[in-house]
Amino acid sequence: MKKIFLMMMCGLFIAIPAFGTNMCVDDDTVAVVLDPSQNGTSGGQSPLSTGTGEWNVTFAWGRVYGVSACLSANYGAALDEITDNGAIVVGREINGIYCYCRMTHPAASRWVFRFSRSDCASICAFTCYNFKSGYGHGVLDDAYVREVVFGSIAE
Repeated sequence: MKKIFLMMMCGLFIAIPAFGTNMCVDDDTVAVVLDPSQNGTSGGQSPLSTGTGEWNVTFAWGRVYGVSACLSANYGAALDEITDNGAIVVGREINGIYCYCRMTHPAASRWVFRFSRSDCASICAFTCYNFKSGYGHGVLDDAYVREVVFGSIAE
């Protein structure tokens, strides 16, 4: 009877699956998992028209920083590098009506197109961070936007 009991107990321990994640990083390197399924808890922005065009979103695991740009043309959905009016876009440009967002920390994402509108300089950084009416949502509260921004890092 003891043998049967022990065999059943061993079978229980063997049958229970274990899940884990292996991550290899160099010494003194911090690994951050950018999970697009988690909403941010807060954030902020500085409009291009009166500030820097920078935005940020705080998550339970840390803060994401980014920058926005209003460009003269729609160059596509997600691009590594954009040249607008003959200059490489680095952020803070106010050249037109096409809003682009880019995460700068903890990693640099691609430039992601958000919308086209004449008041781009006033609302572009806000739409990158969080825009709740009219043009969808931002990194703070929209899993799809986070998927596009976070997912463009590895492309």
